[in-house]
Amino acid sequence: MATDDERRRVAERLRATAKWLGGNMDAHEFAHYGADAIDPDNEIARWDEMTYRLADLIEPSCDREALLELAGELEGDACWEVQSPGVDNYAWMLKDVCERIREALGVES
Repeated sequence: MATDDERRRVAERLRATAKWLGGNMDAHEFAHYGADAIDPDNEIARWDEMTYRLADLIEPSCDREALLELAGELEGDACWEVQSPGVDNYAWMLKDVCERIREALGVES
C-alpha cells in the first residue's frame, strides 16, 4: 500500500511536470512524463500498471469502513474490560490502538 510520503512525492513530481509542460500537455506527453513522475525508477512498463499505481496513490486499497467498524468493536471490548475487576493495562492499550486507527483514517472520535 502506498505511504503518505510516497503520495506526497508523486503529487509534487506531477505538479512540477504539469508546470514544466504548461497548458500544452497532451495525453502523449502525460503518458511519457507523467509515468516518470509516478515511477521515476521506470519499473512500471505498461500503461495499465501506471494507471493502477496512480489509483492506489489516490485511494489506497483498504476498506476504510471495515477498519473503522473493527476499531469500534475492539474499543467496545476494551471498554468492557476496563470496567471489569482485575483489569490490566492491555485494555487501555487496545483503546489507544483504536484511537490511532481513527486518527490514521482522519476520523475524529
